[in-house]
Amino acid sequence: MVTLPQYDEALTQILNDISPTASSQATATDQATGRVLAEPIIADRDLPPFHRAAMDGYAVCTHAWRHCMPVHAGVQAGHRLQDIPPNDACIEIATGAAVPEPFDAVIPYELSDRKNPVTFHMDSPPSLHANIHRQAADATSGTTIVEAGTLLGTAELGLAAMVGVQNLVVQQQPRVHILTSGDEVVSEGVLPATHQIRNSNRPMIAEIVSRCGGVITRTEHLVDTPEQSRAAMQAADAEVLVTTGGISAGRADHVAESLTAAGCQWTITGVAMQPGKPVRIGRLDHRVIVCLPGNPVSALVCGTLFLAPILRQLLHQPAGPLWQKVSLQHDLKGNVRRTAFRASRRTSDSKVAIPHWQGSGDLSHAAGTHGIVELPRDEVIRAGTDLRFTPWP
Repeated sequence: MVTLPQYDEALTQILNDISPTASSQATATDQATGRVLAEPIIADRDLPPFHRAAMDGYAVCTHAWRHCMPVHAGVQAGHRLQDIPPNDACIEIATGAAVPEPFDAVIPYELSDRKNPVTFHMDSPPSLHANIHRQAADATSGTTIVEAGTLLGTAELGLAAMVGVQNLVVQQQPRVHILTSGDEVVSEGVLPATHQIRNSNRPMIAEIVSRCGGVITRTEHLVDTPEQSRAAMQAADAEVLVTTGGISAGRADHVAESLTAAGCQWTITGVAMQPGKPVRIGRLDHRVIVCLPGNPVSALVCGTLFLAPILRQLLHQPAGPLWQKVSLQHDLKGNVRRTAFRASRRTSDSKVAIPHWQGSGDLSHAAGTHGIVELPRDEVIRAGTDLRFTPWP
């Protein structure tokens, strides 16, 4: 009898066999959300590029400060002072405006009577550089402000614009071909007969691919014949081929045998887990092959625990699930034979509740859940037991 690997062992074997892609491309900054940066973003000047007022108020020289001072002029953001004021005067200044020499502190409006001359309601002078965002405090010219390998989000795109970058060099997105299977499954828009079901796996797997940085080149649905399975495997041209169904021991399960016949070298051919025991991962020429079980919950769980890490690995991202420590809110019946992974709902930062389920065909129990918990092999898992939790992709 073959001993199947545990999840962590299986994932390590898989990721050790997959090298991140070296391909990159330039893309417009405003189209780079969710892409992975391949070359760092460099500051083209100091950030901020000048001493910047952090408050609306009055710029003063700390060594010449007095309770009452004449207001020499005013400066708005984007404007410059036209003359050199005397040291014993102050200037009115707006948030974001450049603080001119010789001023070295800003007193907010709230600590003044806002008249001219202005009286400050303070017992002592402000501290040096008070309420001033000093030049180069964030970065000096020529330094890296966003590292290569960063997943680009709102802040990173803002930083790119701040330093004048109009095109970013990003990692090439892994191309993914999705094959679902099963004579019992009908496509979207088709009314199923009483003995058929709709294709829930395709949109779920497509969403995982999208959220993890991949791009879908094609999706197909296979009928349960070895001829169509073999033809589809040979025609699939993408870095990652994902299949659902057709990998168990049934007479109509032809996906795994078709891939083996085509020369697929399997890294794993099953994992000691529930759901998802039949999952298979391998390589066929240049392609990564990800064979997920056909039951919807199994496909969702294995897509999260295997497909998502593979896509992140290809994109130079931290690959493994982002496990968080949580505790079980209620007693739960366990599985003594295999480690179980179950959809769960966070009830607080530290606790999870696990909905009742009717097996790996019961996708409805996953609605409203936040991710997956790993359950130990035990007959009963008591409330308060520490567990590992990872969110859905």
